[in-house]
Amino acid sequence: MALAAAALSATASAQLGFGRPPNPMDKAKATVVEDFVWRDPFTEETASLYTPTCEVEATFPAEQYTLHQLWDKAPRGLWSWGQGLKEFWHDKEYPGSWSGLDRHGWDRNVLLMHYDKVPSIVREWIEEQDRTDSPDNGLFAIFDKPADQHQRVDDRVVVPKDGPMDRELDSNRVILFAPGALNVILPLFVAEASKCKVIRTHGRNAADNVLPDTLINLSNYSVEPADGKVVAWPIEHTRPNLKNSERTIQITIKAQALKAKAKAEESAKEEL
Repeated sequence: MALAAAALSATASAQLGFGRPPNPMDKAKATVVEDFVWRDPFTEETASLYTPTCEVEATFPAEQYTLHQLWDKAPRGLWSWGQGLKEFWHDKEYPGSWSGLDRHGWDRNVLLMHYDKVPSIVREWIEEQDRTDSPDNGLFAIFDKPADQHQRVDDRVVVPKDGPMDRELDSNRVILFAPGALNVILPLFVAEASKCKVIRTHGRNAADNVLPDTLINLSNYSVEPADGKVVAWPIEHTRPNLKNSERTIQITIKAQALKAKAKAEESAKEEL
């Protein structure tokens, strides 16, 4: 389920390269990013064809900005990481905002999450992409937090190639990314809160019969609903209260493991 690396397109990065402040007139017609394959799978058609063998929802806090705030200091903007983000994003394509929408240029959305609030399995996935230089390396940028709003943090956190990250430092870190980057790993966000376990029907020890969480294996994750597959979507996201200069939002992610209804009904009969 690899997706092209994330963030700004060449046009937007070229704008950033001039170092000028954003102009409110820097607007373009919103479009859906090219190659955005994701869509909301929770439709009436899906419900008519499949039964969820398990379902989970979880809500996460984040902060939402646009590139207009890239050079504004906290709490209004992302100035502390502006130069580092510019260098990180300059050669990467923007993966889209919510539902793949691209408002282009300075109106593009950027999300910030405090790293210690991100599920551990997600942190591990992000770090592994960095270690292996995978096609998805670049979807998320990890930075240290500044000491105050006047400190710049230009360098990203370096992920050790041969060892684990120091988790005690996670509370002093953030990740920055476009909303569309979430779609690549949505099941991982809710896996820790789920009961989507695969259980073997043989073996003496019941504890040995429980396999790892279905949602952790991204090979189960599918854009299209299908028998035996996992689907997921950010079903709700609030908006920041800009009148009060607040950027906090809540993101609710839902995932289901699916079974074709004909097979589900057959299994139910066998259990009887």
